[in-house]
Order: sequence, then C-alpha cells, then structure tokens
Amino acid sequence: MDGGFVVLFVGLVFLAVALVIIGIGIVIGIGILLLTTVLVLLGIISSSAVIGLVQKRFEHGFFAFVVQLGGISGIPVGVGVLLILDWLIDWSLDWRLASVFGAFTGLIGGVLLGVVFSLITLRTYRWISQRILIPDRLRDALDPRLRGNL
Repeated sequence: MDGGFVVLFVGLVFLAVALVIIGIGIVIGIGILLLTTVLVLLGIISSSAVIGLVQKRFEHGFFAFVVQLGGISGIPVGVGVLLILDWLIDWSLDWRLASVFGAFTGLIGGVLLGVVFSLITLRTYRWISQRILIPDRLRDALDPRLRGNL
C-alpha cells in the first residue's frame, strides 16, 4: 500500500511540473503571437518582406526589418531615458516637450543601432559563408553575390 502511494505522489508531482511547463509554453507562445501581430499591424514585417522580394535579396529585407524595428523600439526608450534624466537632473522640462525630444532622439538612436547591428550581422554572415561549405542552392538564395565565388 505504501509503495502505491509513493508512485501516485511522484506521478502527481510530474504531472504538476508538466502542467507548469505547458503553461509557460502557452504564455510564451501567446507573447510571440502578440508581438508578431503588432509587427504586422505596424507594417514592419510586410514592408520588409516586400523589400526583400522586390530586390530579390534576403539581406535587403533583413536590413529593412532590423532598421525599422530599431526605430520603433528606440522611441519609447528615448522618451523614458529623457524623462528619467529630467527627473534626476531637474531640467524642469515640460513632459510633452521631453516626450517629443525623447521620441525624436530615440528614433534616431534606434535607427542607427539597427543599421550597425544589421551591418555587423550581414558581414558576419558573409565572412562565415565564405569559410564553410554551404549548399549552392541555399547560398545563392541567401546571397546571390557569392554565386561562383566559393
């Protein structure tokens, strides 16, 4: 009788852990779904896909995606940083003025960081793809300039 209780208890513990892990997975999935929905509604994913398809180069679409994402995410960061600096240093700025200047500087900073990140990522990809063996179809699809160079 005692052995059956231990098996039942261990089984219930494993079931509880599995349900918690499944719940975490559902929450992460919903978060990714909401993020994707926001990006689609803002036109970031669709415009990046159109740019990549029109230019027939994956890297152009990737570049557009990263730059747009940097600009959009830089806006709230810039506003938050300027409002916190205003509070810490006591510049006595109107919150509306601080929000406008913060959004503008955040947009510029986010776009610049997006450009830098995109260039670093694409140059790293090119460097790696020239040193390892990639199937011809995949290499040509990702970067047509490498066609015949390897």
